[in-house]
Amino acid sequence: MRNVLLAVITIMGLVYIFLIPEEPVGFKIAMKLVPMMLIIMYAASNMSLVSAYYKKVILMGLVISMVADAAIYWFMA
Repeated sequence: MRNVLLAVITIMGLVYIFLIPEEPVGFKIAMKLVPMMLIIMYAASNMSLVSAYYKKVILMGLVISMVADAAIYWFMA
């Protein structure tokens, strides 16, 4: 399952970089969030060698980063 998720993350990242048009912006933002959500799913499902608290902090940081990436378009001139 991990290898499939890694492949989907890679494919969706490449699709976003090379195939998604600049307009409409809403579609572009949505497609940017897909690989980020997959990365969060991968990180959450991975067995970790660190404490549960540390893993939660990292996952929260990834979610906040994803929300900020989506919201930044509203603040750009």
